Amino acid sequence: MSGPDTVVWMVKNAGSESGSCDVRVCGPALGSDLRLARLDEELLGPYSPGLYAEALGALIAEERGEERNRTLVLLPHTYQVAEFAPLLAMRLDAAYVPSICGATREDEDGGPRFRRSILQAKLQAEVRPRARTVVATLQSGAFSSDEPPAPPRKVVDVGPPADIERTHEREILGREAASAGGVDLAGAERIVTAGRGVGGADQVSVAADLASALGAELGASRPVVDNGWLPREHQVGSSGHTVTPNLYVALGVSGSIQHLMGMSGSRVIVAVNKDPEAPIFSVAHYGIVGDLHEVAPALTRLLNERAAAGTTS
Repeated sequence: MSGPDTVVWMVKNAGSESGSCDVRVCGPALGSDLRLARLDEELLGPYSPGLYAEALGALIAEERGEERNRTLVLLPHTYQVAEFAPLLAMRLDAAYVPSICGATREDEDGGPRFRRSILQAKLQAEVRPRARTVVATLQSGAFSSDEPPAPPRKVVDVGPPADIERTHEREILGREAASAGGVDLAGAERIVTAGRGVGGADQVSVAADLASALGAELGASRPVVDNGWLPREHQVGSSGHTVTPNLYVALGVSGSIQHLMGMSGSRVIVAVNKDPEAPIFSVAHYGIVGDLHEVAPALTRLLNERAAAGTTS
């Protein structure tokens, strides 16, 4: 699928890197004719799903012309994209594959094969679209590479088509900037995650202290979030953030399949759990069978002592 018969459109919001790394990594694996389309609100006007789908669809259709090249459109799976991507697929008469976590190309006909979670992430499905045009959205953090992504052959800022009929799909009542100091799990190099095994909201500090000593972000498993011990923006897993940090420390995380899908791509995984049969150990590079309330404070003290002595870890 690396020949000229396939055109891969990689789409991102201009001025935003959210999910763009995944798109830039996945794109070269599916074709060599890479093109980058940037959705710029300054050119398009205020966001509306119909406008974005029509503008992007018109650009791709115009570039494609009468050619029958296979066309893949890759977008980051964000709330905004999840709203207009199905409309884009309809506009292009394309197959739509949402929230993929893996992608390869077929040897027989050069078509793509995608992997995505189904049934609340209890299973994974492999999807091979029959259509020659495919719109796919990529899970954040699911694609990573040590190599710099291949540059696109062409970069286009998407503007509204001249003949588009502007309709007011919604009324914007106002805008409010997000508060500073939010959680950036997708971009974190180190993450310490608190699982159900920490014991309660008043015990989460054992993970927070270790995260602070490591200069890491604080993550949470789904039970921790469901119990209200940490806010949802800390959640790691198929229903939260998919992460690929250099270091992932799991404290009291049992390791459900939903959680493993969200972090198993981490470079180094350290698990602390008193249950030697916990599934988290199946993906851990280093496992400690023991009480996290003894292990984590000991690690925190050691890191703080080394920092105070000026020793780099």
